[in-house]
Amino acid sequence: MFVAGKKQNKVETLKQVQGDPLFKEKIMQKENAVKVIIGRVKPDVNQTTSVSACVGLTPDLYANLRCRPYRSGVNPTYNKGFTLIELLVVVLIIGILAAVALPQYQKAVDKARMSNLVTMVKAVVDAQEIYYLTNGNYTSKWEELSVSFAGQVTSESILTLDNGIQLVLRLKSSTGPDCVNATDSRLPGVQLFAGYPHTNYSNWNLYWRCYAKEGNARANQLCKLVTHLKNKTSTSGEDDVYYFPGMPY
Repeated sequence: MFVAGKKQNKVETLKQVQGDPLFKEKIMQKENAVKVIIGRVKPDVNQTTSVSACVGLTPDLYANLRCRPYRSGVNPTYNKGFTLIELLVVVLIIGILAAVALPQYQKAVDKARMSNLVTMVKAVVDAQEIYYLTNGNYTSKWEELSVSFAGQVTSESILTLDNGIQLVLRLKSSTGPDCVNATDSRLPGVQLFAGYPHTNYSNWNLYWRCYAKEGNARANQLCKLVTHLKNKTSTSGEDDVYYFPGMPY
């Protein structure tokens, strides 16, 4: 009798639980979850599943059932975001690209500035040649030459531009030829010298020269780029000298 009564109590308890609406909802949600896994039914995209039915589900099933985040600590497995490893990989890629691109960009900018300097010096040499054909000699005064540049400020033989370029007219002396000397403050360690066609001083009428400070890798690289030489031609004091091949006139 005792055993029969105990079984009767269990049956009555089970019936009460099964009649509970919350219990029925849980059973239906579990069944739907199984059906979603095997592909028999499509999840209801307009229905949000309760937290209790989402515990222990895989990420795909978690998303399909439109589970609400746990109020007592969201499960990080299902969060959308970047991991630390992914961020480190992105930073590493950006660093590699910067290390490759920036030196090439700097080289292109330097070469463009040096080409502009060469063009200006060529204009001065042409103006000096016109003056020479008229007067039989060269001049060290800018106001006597038929050449000018935007933003120039002159003082006797020195011409300065607001972008940092400086041009100096030099006449033949015991230490140097008739020439123009050009520098750019944005190109430290580099000087450009151009002898005039009729100067009579060594072979300065044959070659322009690019001077780079000895040990300055950037300056030497720039002189190599503009003269197309692989090695310096000579040394003058603390400078490495690169000759422009041929007559640049």
